[in-house]
Amino acid sequence: MSSTNLIPLHRLQARRRAVRTRRWIVGSAVYAFFLLSAYAGVRAAWDYDHEALGQQLGAAAGQNESQRKAIMSLKAQVQNARKTLEANLAVGSQPDWSILLALLAECNGPETVLRACRLSPIAPEAPALTPTPAPSPGPPATAAGAPAPIDPPQPSRYQLTIRGLATTQKGAVDFTIRLEQTGLFDRVDLAESKMEPFRTSQAVAFRIECTLGPAPAGEVTPATANSSPSADPRTPPAPEGHP
Repeated sequence: MSSTNLIPLHRLQARRRAVRTRRWIVGSAVYAFFLLSAYAGVRAAWDYDHEALGQQLGAAAGQNESQRKAIMSLKAQVQNARKTLEANLAVGSQPDWSILLALLAECNGPETVLRACRLSPIAPEAPALTPTPAPSPGPPATAAGAPAPIDPPQPSRYQLTIRGLATTQKGAVDFTIRLEQTGLFDRVDLAESKMEPFRTSQAVAFRIECTLGPAPAGEVTPATANSSPSADPRTPPAPEGHP
């Protein structure tokens, strides 16, 4: 038994078109929903505040600038500290001559006025040169066997020259005696004294030379001469022996 479809062909075709249209509408709606959901997720993930980012960048730039200035300041402090250290190392082994100036001020009396003070080192005597034997014939000496150069000796004695004015010759002599009584100097000499005009009167211009430091071997200073028994004129001579 055969069945016959009596529905007209155009109605069947219209029904098929309606089914396909509904399917396309549903599919498009679902695709649009997923597309909007993805867009919303991406928007939420990449959403940021431009003003806040600009403020953060400005704060970072300001912090970098302040750190750069701090580094420059530290570099300047390091340079100053290095210069101070070099100066301290340069003068660390030098004596404190301000003590000598204070001593001169204490010895200065009401009759004397100091004009100038000059301190100069006394060069030590060079050691005597011993004759060197003639080199024996043979191969030339190498640089490793050559003697090391000798550094020049450092000065251990100084000469202090004092120039000033005194109202009288006695004032210059008294000042010289006070310098000698300090015991600091090995020798104190009134090297020069002369009259010269000073304002509306005359004054005694003097020059005193003082020696500081240990005396070389064999040199007799006033201190050693006074301490030696043979140099004392009051010491009686030793009795002569009889044969």
